[in-house]
Amino acid sequence: MMYRNPFTPIFIVALLSGGCARSDAPDVAPPTLSILLGQTGAQGGQMQGLRIGADGAVTAWRGRSAGQNPTDRGFISESEGDSLWAWIQEADFFARARRYPGNLTRFLAVTVADSTRRATWPIGPGIGAGDDPIARLYERIMTLVE
Repeated sequence: MMYRNPFTPIFIVALLSGGCARSDAPDVAPPTLSILLGQTGAQGGQMQGLRIGADGAVTAWRGRSAGQNPTDRGFISESEGDSLWAWIQEADFFARARRYPGNLTRFLAVTVADSTRRATWPIGPGIGAGDDPIARLYERIMTLVE
């Protein structure tokens, strides 16, 4: 007669359900998420914008290149980071990232792990976010951190 361990079915169910759980759940921001956004093309080739680091630190910057002359602006909370990640997915940013520069150009770069996607688009009189999901994403992020 074969001996059957009474805990075997429980162990198998626990193993299968634990194996199916994902640590990169879509509603939780990846720990390496960082965002760089801003605009360029102003007088004298100046750029300005914000950087949100993986640790939630928000830094404003202004200069001839991104990140120049940084000023600390505080931190976003973990829940705000999760909201940012949800907005990035809602905008389908990684599939829509593109480069359309103009005289005045906004840009948004999202980095997760070692992968960065960047989008640029023109701004100016008569050019608003409209139905552009990436331009709306930019505005949502700016509203959150300002």
